[in-house]
Amino acid sequence: MAGNMVPSRGWSEGTKRWVVTMGVVLGAIVLYAIRHILTPFILAAILAYILNPIVEFMNGRLRLPRTLAVLIVYLILIVAVALVPAIFAPGLIQQLTALNVDVQGIVQAILRFVAEHQTVMLFGFPVDLSPLYEEIINSLNRLVPSIAPRSVNLLFGFASGFASTLVGLVLIVMVSFYLLKDARKISHSLDELVPPEYRAEAWQLRQEITGIWNAFFRGQIILCTIIGVVTGMALWIVGIRSAFIPGLVAGILEIIPGLGPVLSSIPAVIIALLQGSTRLSISPPWFALLVAGLYVLIQQVENNVLVPRIIGRSVNLHPLVVLLGVVAGASVAGILGVFLAAPVLSTVRILGSYAYGKLLAPSAPEVEEERVPRPGATPGEVEGALLEPGRDQ
Repeated sequence: MAGNMVPSRGWSEGTKRWVVTMGVVLGAIVLYAIRHILTPFILAAILAYILNPIVEFMNGRLRLPRTLAVLIVYLILIVAVALVPAIFAPGLIQQLTALNVDVQGIVQAILRFVAEHQTVMLFGFPVDLSPLYEEIINSLNRLVPSIAPRSVNLLFGFASGFASTLVGLVLIVMVSFYLLKDARKISHSLDELVPPEYRAEAWQLRQEITGIWNAFFRGQIILCTIIGVVTGMALWIVGIRSAFIPGLVAGILEIIPGLGPVLSSIPAVIIALLQGSTRLSISPPWFALLVAGLYVLIQQVENNVLVPRIIGRSVNLHPLVVLLGVVAGASVAGILGVFLAAPVLSTVRILGSYAYGKLLAPSAPEVEEERVPRPGATPGEVEGALLEPGRDQ
């Protein structure tokens, strides 16, 4: 019986540190083991985080009950998700239909380019590029015929995974709904877990971390929109067929730090190489180089003008650190890890700086326990217990 248990001694500081360390290690191992099933819950938390300001506005300013505000927000979201494909699907299908690849014409264009540039001058010396050109042509001849079968297989794979995707979407919506509805209760419960003497520091840490994630999500939405629109318009101006598609790809892949612009340039360069320009009178290979240069220019403007102004200095990380985080995130959590690499690293940086400061700070003075004389002690024993700090009780 718990009521009859003899009170035990409290844990020493070493025991407490050991228990906390083991708990953190075991928790990390468990999270890593179940990381694949955590994806819907992480996506639900992200969705709730993004929608929470709208719910707070409707609940605070419009005086709507929080549950009703959440229902209205999700109703608007569902209607928007249903309308977007209905509006853009016809144009997208038309753009895809326009991407007819004339394999024979492509090969002829490449052969003409090879015939005109068999030898180039490098530092005053002629360099024969014909072996390299032959290898490229052989690779294209092997690659192009396999595009259509691979596209069909991809379509069937997408159809077979539709049911599991639908279940995952329903789970994300349900979990995010309850996170939004009970956001204040969850926040209060988390605050109660922090000892009172550390709540001010915890609140400051939460404010800094919240600022990072707010800047990241807001900046990503704005950057994806700007890059997608600018890329699509630039490609349309220079004469890329179906410029809407590579522009859409550029906007979507913008969420991948560092690698996104490079990956998004690949389909545009391939389209330029295969189909040439509808406006400029240059050969397809030179047009492909022009398109690649256009992507480089857009990326430079983004990195030096847009990112500092839109996202600011909140995600204060070196590009090499972000790239390493992207690779690590991809190996641990796939696409989700790639997308969240930058804010997660920034969060770790803040928490690490806080812990490092605490480790270097001088230890807090221990509060001396109150010495209470034992029951039935003589006056001399009472005086000795109160005056002798080192005496055992």
